[in-house]
Amino acid sequence: MENNTNSAWNTVEAIETVTIEIAEVIKRADYESYDAESVEIADEIAELYERRQVLLDQLRQWYNSANGQRELRGNSTEWSGRIDTLILADSILLENIKRKMDDAHYRLRNIQQTKSLMIYSRG
Repeated sequence: MENNTNSAWNTVEAIETVTIEIAEVIKRADYESYDAESVEIADEIAELYERRQVLLDQLRQWYNSANGQRELRGNSTEWSGRIDTLILADSILLENIKRKMDDAHYRLRNIQQTKSLMIYSRG
């Protein structure tokens, strides 16, 4: 049982690490120009979320096991704290991603309007 618990804690730590990596990529995106690198950043974020999903699936398997349930009942405060922190961090990351998407949508709409005005004025 101890080995499974250590494995679960290692998985949680790996999830936290990937979450931090996602935050760093998003932060880096705030300082980079909007060009081909933006696509690379989006791909990098998607790849990190895929990696994170694999880890979450592993944690879910442990959670649904008898050992996982026993560990959670015995140390619910510690587990709840770590999981709540992950949930909060992820909600902040998703808000930042949404903000970047809204910004890109606004810029794209402005480009489209400018293009339409240029076509109309040439017409």
